[in-house]
Order: sequence, then C-alpha cells, then structure tokens
Amino acid sequence: MNFFCSLCRSLCCKLKVFPIGFFFLGCWQVKRRIWKKKLLAQLEERVCDEPVDLPDDLRKLSDMEFKRIRVHGYFDHEDEFVIPMRARRDKAFSQRRNHFMFDESSPVGANVVTPFRVKDRGYKILINRGWVPNKMIDPKTRPKGQLEGEVEVIGVNRLNEKRPPFVMKNDPVRNMWFYRDVNAMAALHDTAPVYLEADAVSTVDGGPLGGQTNVQIPDNHTAYIVTW
Repeated sequence: MNFFCSLCRSLCCKLKVFPIGFFFLGCWQVKRRIWKKKLLAQLEERVCDEPVDLPDDLRKLSDMEFKRIRVHGYFDHEDEFVIPMRARRDKAFSQRRNHFMFDESSPVGANVVTPFRVKDRGYKILINRGWVPNKMIDPKTRPKGQLEGEVEVIGVNRLNEKRPPFVMKNDPVRNMWFYRDVNAMAALHDTAPVYLEADAVSTVDGGPLGGQTNVQIPDNHTAYIVTW
C-alpha cells in the first residue's frame, strides 16, 4: 500500500511538470513568431529599397541578401541553363496572364539562369532572368528575349539555398540544377559566386518573366503556440 501511494505521489509530481513545460514552450514559440515577423519585414523592406551598384568587394554581398543590385554588361546566352520544375511567382501573375505570349494555363515551368559579363569588371556573374513555361525552355523558342549588346539589369541578391525536402540532388556534371547552389553553379560556368534574380522591370518582350523572388519564411509558430 505504501509503495502504491508513493508511486501515485511521484506520478502526480511529474505530471505537474508538463503544464509548466508546455507554458514555457508556448512562450518560446511566441517570441520566435515575433522574431520571424520582424525578419520578414526587414527582408521585404530590402527588396523594396532603391538598387545599389555591385560592390567592388564581392564579399560584402554575403551581408546583402535580398538587396537590389544594379549591373551593366552583356549576357552570355550560349552558356545559359535552367532550374526546372519552378512555379511562376511574380506578383502580377493574375493580372498579366492574358497579356503575354506564353501559354500560362499552367504556372509550372523553369527559371532561366544566364552568365552575365559585368562591364569594366573583368568577370561574369549569374543572373536568374526569370520564369518561362516548359514549352519555352529551349532558347530557340524565344529569340526576341535573347538580348544582345550592353544592358542594365536590376536584380535581387541571393545566396546559397539549402536543398529543400523531397527535391532531387543537383547534378553539376550534367549541368542539372534543382535548387540554388551558387558556388557550384559559378564554378561550372566560370563566373564569380554572385547570383542575382532579375526584377520585373528587367523583363523584355519575349524573354523570361522577372520578379520571381520569393520573400517568404515558413511560419508554423501559430500552430505550435496553440498546440502547446
């Protein structure tokens, strides 16, 4: 009997700990949610800031993700490649879908990435020019969009991307890319490790649709708060 009573008291004491633990976990999730909202606001503000010139010291770009960068130079279309299985993300999709030459019955296609020789810099960088539907992945189907001569491009600076869940591994040997590995892409295409996502203003008739930057951070904290 004494053993049974002792066991009950021990279990009761342990059970009392759980509500306290859940309370602190809930508080922690609230703090995380506030932090994440502030971070998202900062990133959205960066994307809306006035563009700046590409810094002379490219190492500074590591602290400038989502900052808009302005460059002048020349596209190397012969060396372009794509990141397939990408959804169209530009904000004006619903309003503009009936005004482009593309067949947009499905928003799934690919992003076109093109090496870009920066004027007076002696090196190339990578520019994600934007989205095309699957039927226009072949550059021969969009000759008007293959810009020649010097151009200005404003793009959002992006860093390496972690491989998302359920996404296939990149295959640099075959030049097949499924997520953004800036260093590996740059090494294969002989460019500096700089990757800009062209904004919507950089879109030209017949070319990829710019403005595909996704400024989103998964926010599961509300559900966690309710759970705890």
